Amino acid sequence: MRINAHAARPPRSHTPRTVTQADPVSLLQYVHQQLGRREVAKRLRVSEEEIDSWLATPADMPNRKRLALADLVQELTDPGFRK
Repeated sequence: MRINAHAARPPRSHTPRTVTQADPVSLLQYVHQQLGRREVAKRLRVSEEEIDSWLATPADMPNRKRLALADLVQELTDPGFRK
């Protein structure tokens, strides 16, 4: 008689996997290193001074700009991305 190996295992709990979340400051620092301050400001359609302000006080960054920043990080980390 064969015993199904899957049936012998206890059921796994269905807890969600941990998702790593990067804070906006570290994302801004990353894109700044990759593109430079002027290009980051241009891509996010804000002034360079606004970038400085967000680095000092990330809570002031609007959600729509956080999403645009996340899109920019994804673009930079995509293997097909060319500078």
